Amino acid sequence: MTEPTKVEFQTLESGVALKIEQPPQGPLIVIEQDGTIKVTRGPFDEAGKMFWDAVHIHGKTYRERVAELERQVQVLSMDPFRSIVHGGAYEVRSNMVHKIPLTDVDHVLTTINDMAKRAIQ
Repeated sequence: MTEPTKVEFQTLESGVALKIEQPPQGPLIVIEQDGTIKVTRGPFDEAGKMFWDAVHIHGKTYRERVAELERQVQVLSMDPFRSIVHGGAYEVRSNMVHKIPLTDVDHVLTTINDMAKRAIQ
């Protein structure tokens, strides 16, 4: 079983560097102040995975954040309002008890759709 990834600052001759390591013999990444990145003891793809698992974005690892965003996309894709709005004004108007002009229904649906697009962006 591997140990958890260690993230620490290290003082080098060139200044302070960020050291990310998978003990005991896993990948080692050293990011220096000038932007130089050194990867040792492991393939680049494993080092990249380790790096993103070590980095925290808003309190979560990159992998956790991606999983959270994937869940949000899944929930949004099952939104019942989406199919109604994209179904068009004819279907909505045909289900209305009190009829209003088709152009008004279309305008309302277009506005809802535009608001949803802005919220997603």
